[in-house]
Amino acid sequence: MNYIEKFWNGDVRLVISYWVVGTLLSIPAAFVGVFLSRLLFQTFDDHKIFYAGWMIFTSVGIWRSADKYWRNPKNQGKKGWAIAAKIGIGLGWIVFFNALADPYPYPY
Repeated sequence: MNYIEKFWNGDVRLVISYWVVGTLLSIPAAFVGVFLSRLLFQTFDDHKIFYAGWMIFTSVGIWRSADKYWRNPKNQGKKGWAIAAKIGIGLGWIVFFNALADPYPYPY
């Protein structure tokens, strides 16, 4: 099983799923989305299409990882991290939909 499949199935540790894949790798994913949208569509705003796919991918992987973290008996006193990760996913989607609704999110 490759790393992408492990992440998608929630088999990557929650801390790695959230902070590395969901946070650190989202920055280059956004740049790739902007680059591809400029290359394919010649507009800046179409990067949101690519980023929506990234959001779905990371949200599913983190959510499943949080579920497995919650069910693990070793994490009895630390279940708040699973709840915090799911709240973070929800807030991320709120920010994303807000950016979709705002036609001019950039000050220039």
